[in-house]
Amino acid sequence: MYWAVNISGARIPVKATASALLLYRAAFGQDGMLDIFSMYENNDDYSGIATVSNRLLWSFAKAADSTIPPIDEWFAALKMTPSEIAVETLPQVMDITRRLMTTRVKNKTASGEKSGDRVTTELLMIRAVGAGLNIDAFDRMTVGMLVDYLTARSNDIIAQRDKPTEATRAATQADIDAF
Repeated sequence: MYWAVNISGARIPVKATASALLLYRAAFGQDGMLDIFSMYENNDDYSGIATVSNRLLWSFAKAADSTIPPIDEWFAALKMTPSEIAVETLPQVMDITRRLMTTRVKNKTASGEKSGDRVTTELLMIRAVGAGLNIDAFDRMTVGMLVDYLTARSNDIIAQRDKPTEATRAATQADIDAF
């Protein structure tokens, strides 16, 4: 979850956890998860990809070091334009987001089909807190780890629900008398 991004020969520590997406939302007013999805889907919109990549980079760096200033000040301190930063760091940021979003647990829905719904940062938070995790978990877990936890929990609930139970039978007079 801790990595370093190389910018002009300097190694910038970054922390790619779910809490970075909360920083993203607070700083930019947009959902980081939806922006990550759009970055992968709209690969012909370089300007949009560069903006999202730079925002993610800043969010990951801010998660690793809370003293990092707002994005414009940080870029100015790096003495690079946002375009230069995007060109240099985009492959690194894409690799980090891939790792951030990687899941390993397969979803078992009641019908056996996977859900196609998009997960937003807010929905992920609601489900994680509802499953008993506290907000501190967002600082220690990647999105993929949170999704794996929630999926495994859901699979367990489905398995318990679908577990064969003893067959029911009609009560006899002896059962009623014993009650």
